[in-house]
Amino acid sequence: MARKVPPLSYDLIQALDSTYPSLPPDPKDTEREIWMKAGERRLVSRLLELLRLESNSSLLDDDE
Repeated sequence: MARKVPPLSYDLIQALDSTYPSLPPDPKDTEREIWMKAGERRLVSRLLELLRLESNSSLLDDDE
């Protein structure tokens, strides 16, 4: 069963995307820092995916 997601804010997701960019790990980071950054980025990537799905869904709704 799919979970309902509240409306997504394009501006907020863009700000998160800028704040937590997709970058390779920094060799100076600890293993913990690398995993934390990976988790941050994974969340941003998921939000971007949901935003795309929401946009595509609203485009389909407009065609009806």
